[in-house]
Order: sequence, then structure tokens, then C-alpha cells
Amino acid sequence: MKTKVSISILMLVISSLVLTSCSQSQEMKNAFNKGFDEGKEMVEQSSQKGFSKDEALAKIQNYKITAKLENIAQGFTILAYYEKRGNTPEISNNGWFVEEIENGKYQVSYKQTAGNLESNPKWEVTKDNIRAVNGVAITITPEFRPKDKDVEGTDLEKDIYNTFNQLYQEYEKELFEKKDMPSGEELDEVENKALAETAGKYNITSDEVNKIFAKLDSRKYGL
Repeated sequence: MKTKVSISILMLVISSLVLTSCSQSQEMKNAFNKGFDEGKEMVEQSSQKGFSKDEALAKIQNYKITAKLENIAQGFTILAYYEKRGNTPEISNNGWFVEEIENGKYQVSYKQTAGNLESNPKWEVTKDNIRAVNGVAITITPEFRPKDKDVEGTDLEKDIYNTFNQLYQEYEKELFEKKDMPSGEELDEVENKALAETAGKYNITSDEVNKIFAKLDSRKYGL
């Protein structure tokens, strides 16, 4: 009888040890997984934080232009391009701006004004990528344009969009054939002429044309 009791007590002790061991093993596994996930997150955040505002600005300023632009040789840096444009009397330079969007991602922009016309190219910049955010930036660096999409809108909106776009490009081309460096007022005239003709064709106002074009253009380039 005494032997049976001893065996029972021994079995209980062994069971308790096994359960404790299993419990500790699961806790260790959970702790390991948690530590691994936290470590991975810290490495990612560290990598992102390692890219500063100054580095984002330098990445844009020192990028060499590959597009064919008026009076600018391919291979000019974006900084040199805007410095040259800024030497034109009609153009006012308002400087570079860098805004942090999230860890390691910045919006870099530059502002120039010519009369009532403002040039404000914007790029999203990370350590490994550049994305042109608006039309001016796409003109300077078309290789960084967002993925092109089909124009989204009603049939009438798409007709208005395409009409204005075609007219504007046609009149802009004519202007640049006459002048290497048109003034801001002359570029405004081109835009206003295309807006007015499009508005007349569809019996709406120029302001309505402008809003429709901006809406569909934004959708097209995912801006």
C-alpha cells in the first residue's frame, strides 16, 4: 500500500514537471517571436530614419536631367537647371522646401514665379525611390512619373479633358517655336486660349473646364 502511494506521488510530480516544462517552452517561444518581430521593426525604422531631409534634398538637386528641355543640355542637374532659369529677370526664386511625410519619406519642392504663373515641382523621395508628384515635376523628370492610367470620368468629361489637352499642347508648341524662353504672361495666354476654346465648344465656362481637367488629370497620374 505504501509503495502504491509513493508511485502515485511520483507520477503526480512527473506530470507537474512536464506541464511546467511545456508551459515554459510555450512562453519562451512566444517571447522569442515577440523579440524577433520587435527587432525586425526596429531595423526597418532605423533604416528609414537613416535617410535625412538634407539627403532627400541633395538627391533631387544633384539628379541629372535626361529629358529634353528648352535651353538646357541633358546632364544638367535639377539644381543647375533652376539656377539658370532663376537668372532670367522675369523669374523670381522662392527657394527649396522639404517636408517629412513619414519616417524616411519626404516631399521636396522648389518654387519659382513668373508674373502670375507659379512653377512648383514636387517629388516624393525615399532612400531608394523618387516619384514625381505633379505635372511640373513630370516634365522635368518624366522617368519618375507615376504609372499612367486611363482617364477616368464621364464621356463628356473625357471629351473636355482631351480637347483642352490637345489645344494646350498645340498652342504651347507654337509658342516655343517662336521663343526659346516664353514669359509667364505668354504661357498664361496659351492656357487661357485653350480654356476659352474648349469652354466655347462645350458651352461651359473656362473655370469649369479647368476644374474638370484638374480632376481627371489627378486621377490619371494618381496624384
